[in-house]
Amino acid sequence: MCALFRRPVHTNPPAPHNICPINKLTVAVLHNPPFTTVPKTSGDFNVEGILGEFFDDIVRKCLIKACNQFSEDDYQVTLYNSTASFLSTIQQNKTEIAYPISRPLKNFLDSDSYKGPNLDFETFIKSTGYSLIMDVGNFNHKANAVVFNTLLVNTWPIFVFTLLVAGISGIFVWMLETYFNEEEFPRSFTKGSYEGFWWAFVSMTTVGYGDKTPKFIFGRLFGVVWILLGLIVIAMFTATATSALSISSTDFARVEGNRIGVLNNTSAKLEANKRGAKLVEAFSTVDPMYQALEDNKIDGILMDKYKASYYLYQKNYSRFKVFESFDVEIPYELARPATLAFHELMNDESCFKKKLDKQNDDLLIKYLKPVKLYNSDSDSISVFSGESHATHEALLIIMAVFLSLIFIGIIAEVIYRMVMKGKKKVQNGDDGIELKEVRIQPSAMANLKDVEDKLGQLVREVGKLQEQLTVISSQANGSFGLLQTRRNKSMTSMSNP
Repeated sequence: MCALFRRPVHTNPPAPHNICPINKLTVAVLHNPPFTTVPKTSGDFNVEGILGEFFDDIVRKCLIKACNQFSEDDYQVTLYNSTASFLSTIQQNKTEIAYPISRPLKNFLDSDSYKGPNLDFETFIKSTGYSLIMDVGNFNHKANAVVFNTLLVNTWPIFVFTLLVAGISGIFVWMLETYFNEEEFPRSFTKGSYEGFWWAFVSMTTVGYGDKTPKFIFGRLFGVVWILLGLIVIAMFTATATSALSISSTDFARVEGNRIGVLNNTSAKLEANKRGAKLVEAFSTVDPMYQALEDNKIDGILMDKYKASYYLYQKNYSRFKVFESFDVEIPYELARPATLAFHELMNDESCFKKKLDKQNDDLLIKYLKPVKLYNSDSDSISVFSGESHATHEALLIIMAVFLSLIFIGIIAEVIYRMVMKGKKKVQNGDDGIELKEVRIQPSAMANLKDVEDKLGQLVREVGKLQEQLTVISSQANGSFGLLQTRRNKSMTSMSNP
């Protein structure tokens, strides 16, 4: 598709000043925002955009106003939306000047496949580099997924190592303590090693609860060594987990290893391949490329900085931001016939050439808008952020499990009370005597347990005292019998002088 524009003839043209080497100029322009765009109104320019308005201004000043035989009717501009039609026009020699020529188009026009007239090229403008555009939401989701994967991959060996050394330590402490501390470390290997593993694990993580403690000197020395070793193991585990959770999300904002979308017939495709993109997918227009980025079919878009600025502002994609910029000169050129007339028109001293070499800052300011840069402080959503969808889903699942357990517990308690209430009725003839349940507070239960232990201790003490009294009684009875025997003997001797 193409559009033909013809400038109207002024009734009072300005006075010409010299004779120009050409008396007619046909121009083919490829639609390539922000460099060339379709005029919104029938204004002063045949083609709008940075290069469109710039070139129109050059033609007006260097040809229309400066040449005797050149009028505005002699200046014809055709705007092409199709790259194929644009190149076909050049090959068929239907135009004298064509722009903007990107690097891939210039490569074709210089190749053996090109069958058109010989061309010379003039640098029109140089863009300052490329912008890497990404979807903030998809980027944060991928970054958090990498954090989780790294956490699992890096921490599971340390977790297994911790369990193994805790098991070994538990067996060692059982071997050292079971003879001297059978109550806390039973002689049975299965029971004793299990208790040893429990002691080793809690001593490693919390320096022990005090429910089990080594009593033998070698057991205690081993406990000191194990606690110090446990501190090192836990520190390793904590450091590994912290390192995984603190991975910088900006490390993933790169072309290398990602699926990158580019526009057809731009040098961005070559640049993406040079920078190690995993996959480079070319799109004919911007809209399907941005849709692919939003649908997570590609990871990012590599685009000329000028084009990125223009499209992000025009389309107002709030989710898309510039994550990285690459400083590379990207030339956009003008193709012209390699003839004497055009060589004279664009020699180094000509008006045309001098104005081509100048940059029009006003047009750059007009068409280039501030871009939205990715800010890791405000745009990044961490694993446990309240704005993370994964966090929301995890909290909902945990809450559902919690409420389900509460509901099941209440139902179980109601059923239990109904069953126990029926069992607590004692039948006495036709009447049933209901035994009321006596509730004892947990603190009272603990006190009763203490009282029970003290009563048991008192019974044992009384038993020991009873044994001692029995011994004393038997000894006293023996002494009393001996005295009685001696007394009887004495009485007998006194009665028989």
